[in-house]
Amino acid sequence: MRTPPATMSSTINPRVILFSLIFTKLAFDRICYLASLVNPSADPQAPILDVLEYGHPSSGDEIYKMISSYGPKGRQAYLSLSLFDTGFVLIRVIPLCVFAQWAYNKYPRIANPLIYFFAAASVWEVLENAMVWFVVKQFPRRYDGIASLLVHWISIKWYTLYVTCASLAIGVLVGIYHSFHALLADSVLMDKDRTNPKPVVKRPVAGGSAQRSKKAD
Repeated sequence: MRTPPATMSSTINPRVILFSLIFTKLAFDRICYLASLVNPSADPQAPILDVLEYGHPSSGDEIYKMISSYGPKGRQAYLSLSLFDTGFVLIRVIPLCVFAQWAYNKYPRIANPLIYFFAAASVWEVLENAMVWFVVKQFPRRYDGIASLLVHWISIKWYTLYVTCASLAIGVLVGIYHSFHALLADSVLMDKDRTNPKPVVKRPVAGGSAQRSKKAD
């Protein structure tokens, strides 16, 4: 009989998943703190991360205007932010892939491509952080070609985030739906076992017949 392949959620140690979630939360908190140092004049009601890569720059000149407005202290904080954001992106992919495997376990044609998409999106954001780190590090020297590429890179990054959020929202509904039906099926089987119990067949004890023959003798 062919055994079903092991799922990703069953092959990954739960401690690894827990560690990735904790590190993701700590890294995100650090990113938010550094973002407040990068742009301390940001409106408190504005988005949490009012910084370059979480905005929508339309040109290379706009990118360099934002970098210039951060000041020396803000640019130094941005270099650290880019490193923490890279770690955040790399460790975040673990719970995302496990979630995709759990939510779309019944649909491997969706789950497997989605896992590859999460991995590719993470690589895309790591390359984005590398370009941001480079243009901030080299400021005031300008690299207009990299800045122009960064504009399109950030725009595509936003589309990957939209797809990620949509897949997570749909995955929650799909996962809850199948989990509910699995529990319902188990309860139906338990009810059938209670109403129609299987007869208990008593098996003869080994050596019992030999002992009875000796007593007869």
